[in-house]
Amino acid sequence: MSNLLDRSLERIYSVKRNDLFSKSIYNLFIQVLGLGLSYFVVYLITNTFNADILGYYILANVSLQLSIIVVLFGINTAVVQIVPGFYAKQQKEAINGVLIKGVLHILIVGLLVTGILYFSAGFIANHLMNKPKLAAGYRLIAFAIIPMALFTFIADFLRALGKNILWAVIVCVLVFLIFIILFLIILYTVKKPNPIAILTVANIATMAISLIVVIVYLKKEKLKFSFKYINREPSYKKIRKLSYPMFLYSSSLLLGGWITILMLGSLGTATDTGIFRVVDRVSSLSVLILTAVNAALAPKIAASFAREDFTLLKQNVMFSSKLIFWLSLPVQAALIIFHSAALFIFGHEFLKGSFALIIVLTGQIFNSLTGPCGQVLNMTNHQVFLRNVSLVSLTIMIAINYFLIPKYGITGAAISSMFGNVFINILCVIKIKKEFSFNTMYNPFKILYAK
Repeated sequence: MSNLLDRSLERIYSVKRNDLFSKSIYNLFIQVLGLGLSYFVVYLITNTFNADILGYYILANVSLQLSIIVVLFGINTAVVQIVPGFYAKQQKEAINGVLIKGVLHILIVGLLVTGILYFSAGFIANHLMNKPKLAAGYRLIAFAIIPMALFTFIADFLRALGKNILWAVIVCVLVFLIFIILFLIILYTVKKPNPIAILTVANIATMAISLIVVIVYLKKEKLKFSFKYINREPSYKKIRKLSYPMFLYSSSLLLGGWITILMLGSLGTATDTGIFRVVDRVSSLSVLILTAVNAALAPKIAASFAREDFTLLKQNVMFSSKLIFWLSLPVQAALIIFHSAALFIFGHEFLKGSFALIIVLTGQIFNSLTGPCGQVLNMTNHQVFLRNVSLVSLTIMIAINYFLIPKYGITGAAISSMFGNVFINILCVIKIKKEFSFNTMYNPFKILYAK
């Protein structure tokens, strides 16, 4: 028992000495705050309106997020891999080149996507979603596409420069905080405010504030947003070549969740859509640690891989897997035990999603058990593998949704969500084992027999 205690204390001290731990904890705190704000947004909408209106709000927001993914085309993710190497070598002209190319890409493609969504809003709402009320919402959110795409790119650019805390504040807190402030102001000045209109205004306001923050930081780092760096390496073609498989991977992951919501909205009811979104939000508590650790880990993996320091890469990944397991375990256990109570907070009608929450949680728990496997492959030039796996997973999920949602509603959507998490993570763990000869899954029992 004494030896076991000594080994446990030694592991605790090693955790404290690792800066990955402190960065992950800071990110976790900010993400918990952001998640709390997102829950409050849902609470405001459901208590001001109902689950049906929440469903329409969610469908509009999902369409906005899908549009942003198309506009970005993986550029924001590619930046997280490219920039850390330049930053470590103080190649600021190359960093400036990446910045200007990314912004120009977003402005040009963003205009095209904005126009398409605005003018096809009626067709999408009436014929694809079977919800005519959504047409006005789609036209409104079209104006938020470019601001939010720029916002996402700039936030990830800061993360690539090692500013994880600033990134977390901007991405996890700022959007929801501005939305809440605007919602409360309008709530007391306008009877029955339009949540989709508030979403659009909030997104544009968020972009404006974050842009000011970034400009101040760029000046501090002596980085410049200038057209004179447009011809600097890496070329736009090289960035796009790297971003394309990242775009397909990240979009497939997000599409897996959003397609489920969209298909639930199309094949089911707006009320079911609102309930399932709450289920998804509650279940996301179980992977907060994974998200926080991944945010701090990604630049470290990219830098280690660029220097070909595979020993450090393995150490950081294995440490992260351990951290994710032990910090996630209490949250996951609590959600399983108190799943009905967690849903009841949002209203009695949300208890309909209790069984679906258990199913989704199963997939999320498996996600945290496998460690940061997707992040490892994404930052080590295995984007093509991730692209292929995620596209296969997305195809199967669409089929599962098509057959199960009409018959089982929210439960069918939950089964699809669980499958997506399990399928992708199993294949990622196998790929890492083959390429790097280590397993990202943490074994909690080895502490009992470690020497």
